[in-house]
Amino acid sequence: MAPRRRANPRWRSRHPQPATMAPASGSKKCLMDLPPELRNSIYEMAVLKDKLFDDGNTDIYYKRFKIPEPGLLRVCKQIRDEALPIFYGDNIFRCANMYSTVKFLCRLSPRKLAALRTVHCSVFTGELVYSGYLESLKAVVRRFVKDFRDSKLHLDAIRIPIRIRGEPQSRYVSCQELEDYESFEVGHREAIRPK
Repeated sequence: MAPRRRANPRWRSRHPQPATMAPASGSKKCLMDLPPELRNSIYEMAVLKDKLFDDGNTDIYYKRFKIPEPGLLRVCKQIRDEALPIFYGDNIFRCANMYSTVKFLCRLSPRKLAALRTVHCSVFTGELVYSGYLESLKAVVRRFVKDFRDSKLHLDAIRIPIRIRGEPQSRYVSCQELEDYESFEVGHREAIRPK
């Protein structure tokens, strides 16, 4: 066996070991030891879909009946209790149609429904729509409101896109705001305008 080389003292001075910070109080610090304001800031950074990424799109798409909750919500009960309202309250959830919107909402617990603030339900958004479109959409929304009336869901959270004639983009309106719009005939089609 070869003899062991001695450590060169000059090598240690040129390559110091990384410093380890010892806690000031002598005990370890963890996330739960931080003040609630700092924890909420950390939760926002961890569970909110960032506008800087994904081409400015802040929507979370609901696909295949799965709710895309971040892993942080599975760490412990206290973190879940504190971060869940931030996740469901500050993100925008997008569903492909009314059917997937109902499925999405039915899978949420009453606590998650109460925290939910914005769900975009995508429906046809053309400027000219078929005759009776707006009235049938209002009927679907009325049935939807009736189905979820006894839940803790804020009905203003459900937003439906409509296209106003002459405007370049669709606007999202809540279930209650939808009643403030009417349709009018344009040739053999209809367009939507505010009352």
